[in-house]
Amino acid sequence: MTNLELAGGAISFCRVRSDGDAPPKVLDCLRLDLANGSYESLPAPAALEALPDELTPPVTAEMTPAGAKVCKPGGASICTVVAILDAHKFDAVASNSSRTILAARTKDQEKPVIETFDVASGKHLASVKAWGDVVEVLGETLFVLQPCAAPCSGKLWDARTGKKIADVSDDIAAANSAEVVNVGADVWAFKEFGREEGEDGVLFQDVKSGQIVRRIGGSTIARPAKDHEVPYFRLMPAPQGVLALVAKSLQQATPGDAALIDRVGAVRRFDAPACPE
Repeated sequence: MTNLELAGGAISFCRVRSDGDAPPKVLDCLRLDLANGSYESLPAPAALEALPDELTPPVTAEMTPAGAKVCKPGGASICTVVAILDAHKFDAVASNSSRTILAARTKDQEKPVIETFDVASGKHLASVKAWGDVVEVLGETLFVLQPCAAPCSGKLWDARTGKKIADVSDDIAAANSAEVVNVGADVWAFKEFGREEGEDGVLFQDVKSGQIVRRIGGSTIARPAKDHEVPYFRLMPAPQGVLALVAKSLQQATPGDAALIDRVGAVRRFDAPACPE
């Protein structure tokens, strides 16, 4: 799958076939209307764009010699620099979408610490003794994904006080991205890997209280593939919830199948047309 775009209540993408070292061949391009569930054909694009390994964040953060620079997409005019003492000691930073809290991870894995700061004032908020491959600020909660080969376990802390809130599963699917999507207020969706009978699923958890809201199995989200294997899907933010999109063909699965999961856990599944030969 290539050229993935979610905009205006619809998702568009192209399905491709790759044979060895040959360039990918476009099979078709489709647009799925999330309101009525209809698929329509689109013309092939001028160029193919591979799926990104990570979701595009609403806010980016990077460490500079002067401190942490927190930006919204659109240019340097909407960036804030948070002065941090000994900024060279940190190698990863993250901010929440409202740009109110910053988290910075130290380079020293022997004495791991994640420091949190108030973006507006630069005030230090809390120190959390943890280290993780993924560090995110979800609202006012610090989420850390432990170093591992997937599946992984995550933990939640109050970003302002450093108080531990809860664990997040032992089966979080992660490569370069934890695939974590806000579905409203403090409830976030996490992709889980192979929890039940080898199928991926989605965990809804309140990151402020730590309460698990619900779990949804992969067989509810996508058509089972050959031998009942549930295909690979990825999570994306969508109006009023989260979208799970089948992005790869495994054992005859159909790329382009999708499921819209709303904030109360109701699932609307959309079955894509068969891929052209």
